[in-house]
Amino acid sequence: MLDSPITTTETADAATIPVGRVPTRWSLSGTRAIGPSDGAWWPQSTNLATELADLDVAVHAALHQRIARATYTEGMWPTGPRRIHTPLGTTKVGWFSRARYPENIDLSLTGFTHLVLTVIPSSTDAEFAEIVLGDYGAAPVGRDRSVRNGLDRWDNEGGQPAAHTTAHYGHLFE
Repeated sequence: MLDSPITTTETADAATIPVGRVPTRWSLSGTRAIGPSDGAWWPQSTNLATELADLDVAVHAALHQRIARATYTEGMWPTGPRRIHTPLGTTKVGWFSRARYPENIDLSLTGFTHLVLTVIPSSTDAEFAEIVLGDYGAAPVGRDRSVRNGLDRWDNEGGQPAAHTTAHYGHLFE
């Protein structure tokens, strides 16, 4: 279990990031298991094999566990292979035709940890995606700590922080 949000000091080093890619954009809440997901992930494309391989490296760097199995809802990603080879090993992949939270991806890690991440579509506007990532914890993993937390920015403008729920971002997934 995490007692605090994942921070950039726990990310993969530059040597593990493939050429032409940016560090994996994701964040985990320090208060996991509250709401429909434990964090958020903003992949760079809709190629699940490539994106899941990057996420596996990032999860391993942060949590010292790798992704053993990933399940998602059809429609979020094109149907892909049942196994994806990552730099750390093989990840089994499955999908469902319907789910209560179709925007989430479920990850079973090798240390018997279970993570649920809300997937922010790769086509999402960068500023808005950063706010969603910030909503789930500290500065998103793999991002500069100077990027302000989305909730802090909202609160400084007179708004009120919302509960960690994908209901606030439902229009992204329609």
